[in-house]
Amino acid sequence: MKTSRSIDPRELSVVVQGPVMPEITRRCLESIRAHLPGAEVILSTWEGVDVTGLDYDHLVLNQDPGPIETKALKAANLNRLLWSTQQGLRKVERPYCLKFRTDFVLTGSRLLATFGAFPDYLPGYRIFQERVVISSVVTWRTSRTPLGQYHPSDMFGLGRTEDIRQWWSAPLYPFAQRAEWESEPVLLPDEPGALPLDELSPEQYIWLSALNRSRKIRVRENPSRQELETDLLWLLNNFTVVEAARVDVQWIKPRELPFGHEAALFGMAEYRYLYRRKIEGRRFQFPPLSIFSKRLQLLIQKYSPDFLKPLWHFIKPKRLIIE
Repeated sequence: MKTSRSIDPRELSVVVQGPVMPEITRRCLESIRAHLPGAEVILSTWEGVDVTGLDYDHLVLNQDPGPIETKALKAANLNRLLWSTQQGLRKVERPYCLKFRTDFVLTGSRLLATFGAFPDYLPGYRIFQERVVISSVVTWRTSRTPLGQYHPSDMFGLGRTEDIRQWWSAPLYPFAQRAEWESEPVLLPDEPGALPLDELSPEQYIWLSALNRSRKIRVRENPSRQELETDLLWLLNNFTVVEAARVDVQWIKPRELPFGHEAALFGMAEYRYLYRRKIEGRRFQFPPLSIFSKRLQLLIQKYSPDFLKPLWHFIKPKRLIIE
């Protein structure tokens, strides 16, 4: 593994996407100015919001495309997430881009130094020019949670502008009412077993849309081991997974993960271990201890009696989604 190269903030555009929360979004924008001097700041939000006192270079005020009806509550705002991000990306003119949220802050610039840290690739599993740096939170390790297939975190993303645009190039989902699409498979209408939208998260829809422009990828409720391995190789060859606290990214209003959920997440140590094994071909690598800890959590969660499960919140220190 070669030494990473840090992006010069003057080559960077930061697309800050989401609703404006006056005090929180002000802190977000101020942190970008403080830690990424010279970066271009693009705020992409909704028509009618008050942006008085906010510090940005370009403002994009979008019409609200509205929610979609879905069993998966996260997916209700899929079109809003896509539209505000895509319209912000249209304003980017610099070679590198950071997709950021309006409720995040930077506490330093270590994020920029992670770009390019993993330079080797496997042929046939790469759609980006270089890996996009993403958060470990909600980037699921599918060997521990199969329904988390093709689920790179969308909380932030740092990479080449053309790669960020390709990642976020999914069309708006055309059906607003559940009755219109309840039995309609997503992305692969001629593929038996493709999951409908109410089974997919926004992260899955966005990433699969980018992948399936030139190929067909099955996403099944009960994936085979080979399908899980394919999902892993696409992740390893297109993304670098980092832990937010280690790269100076914080959620202003952090949330707690339920016990067991953390065990299903990708971590930096696990990503590095799998990169060395799968990409560099180093077979004799000892797994990081974090993998064994996560497997133990899953076993406890799965086999302990229900009345004991709440006790694990007191035994094990609570972890924040983004610390």
